[in-house]
Amino acid sequence: MSAIPSWRAGFELEIILGDLGELRFERELRDGEAMDEASPAFCRAFAAKLRERTGRAWSAPSRPPQRPGFYVVPEYGLDPLNWPEDRLAGVELLTPPLPLDDAETVRTELFEAIYEIDGDLNFFADEHTANCGWHINIDAGDGFRLDPDRFILGVDELLLLANNDRLFSRYTALQRHAVGVPLLRHLAHDPTGKFLLGSALGNLLDAHAGRDKGYAANFAKLLKAMSSCVISARSRSSTAPTLLSNSSEYPQPLRSGLHIAIPSSRPSAASFCCSRAGLPALELSWRGI
Repeated sequence: MSAIPSWRAGFELEIILGDLGELRFERELRDGEAMDEASPAFCRAFAAKLRERTGRAWSAPSRPPQRPGFYVVPEYGLDPLNWPEDRLAGVELLTPPLPLDDAETVRTELFEAIYEIDGDLNFFADEHTANCGWHINIDAGDGFRLDPDRFILGVDELLLLANNDRLFSRYTALQRHAVGVPLLRHLAHDPTGKFLLGSALGNLLDAHAGRDKGYAANFAKLLKAMSSCVISARSRSSTAPTLLSNSSEYPQPLRSGLHIAIPSSRPSAASFCCSRAGLPALELSWRGI
């Protein structure tokens, strides 16, 4: 295994689309309302248009994909209630992790294809596209795995997210929020933290780490042959800085997670116990946790 990760990037792009220039969807839009959830037929039609324009294997799986690939899937987080009248469905475009120069090529392809198929509505931030995200997943390459316990103990997520203008967004919850309650529950019965010594602290953090898209570091993706952090939501404008121009910034969270030494369990446990010591002043009921 190489000692130097080969950094890669993958995208999750949420967009709101019209009738795709197809009569069947034009009729559906005219006779009804926007879809609460993009239909399988709509996703397949858009995937076909992307295949035609990019030459890549875009598809619309009927079930949640289990491996990285080029996918068009329904986006459940977009509410069609106040969309413009010509908008029919919201979808999410997923790409596999690619070397940064290849990922930049895919980004350009998507810009051009979306504009050609659907116009420029998705290129501007307004009340309709405010909830559409362009997330960049950073992957360390084959043979490297992001250890949740190393990340949680070694990465200052508050500073990292603040520097990327991503703090307190709906998709960038902190890992400390995932592990905090279970850890405090344990300390209610182990005030000195003696049972957190050795591998116990790492095991506890790993067991309760956040594993869904609401967390900036989504450890669920470790189960899909990916080790990634959703840190940035970069501009979808074609004039936005290239991935390569930010190549030192994007891998930073994974670089920390991969290469930091796990802090000794003894001082780490001691610091958690110190934090816990101040909580009785808040009149928390430990028995109720």
